[in-house]
Amino acid sequence: MDWTLCRGHGLCADLAPGVVRLDPDGYPQQAAMALPARMRRRAQLAVRRCPALALRVRSPAE
Repeated sequence: MDWTLCRGHGLCADLAPGVVRLDPDGYPQQAAMALPARMRRRAQLAVRRCPALALRVRSPAE
């Protein structure tokens, strides 16, 4: 998540429920766990559809 780009659209939480959770203000919360392999496709969809281009999927080593 690039917090400087995020505008709190919430689309990421709709596309990847269980991976992205919104805080009380409607902004995504920091991920507390690694992305399960089964959710990678949904997460990549959320990345592509983020209107602010604020999401990225990265490897754990980054």
